[in-house]
Amino acid sequence: MDGVARRQRTPASGRGRGFDCAKPDLAVMKAAVDLGIVAPAPKNRSHGEADLKRAVAAIQAYGVSKGIRVPVIDLYFLIRGGQTGVKHLVRPEYYHESY
Repeated sequence: MDGVARRQRTPASGRGRGFDCAKPDLAVMKAAVDLGIVAPAPKNRSHGEADLKRAVAAIQAYGVSKGIRVPVIDLYFLIRGGQTGVKHLVRPEYYHESY
């Protein structure tokens, strides 16, 4: 994962240098399950640290392989996961057709 992050180095807030990242929140993990990256979490429990890392590593690796910045892929995962704040970015039919 370290080599992946090193390739995606970008300026952060105009100070120094930072790394593109993805936050494995509930919507991202829902998309990761839908896409077969991780198995569903056990009932009444959240995903463990290993699953969170696996999801972020998959997002970073895909970004590097396709030349797409990680935050863009993270946004697609948020859309796929059905996060409320991004639903306006796609047509309502997307959710009716996908689920």
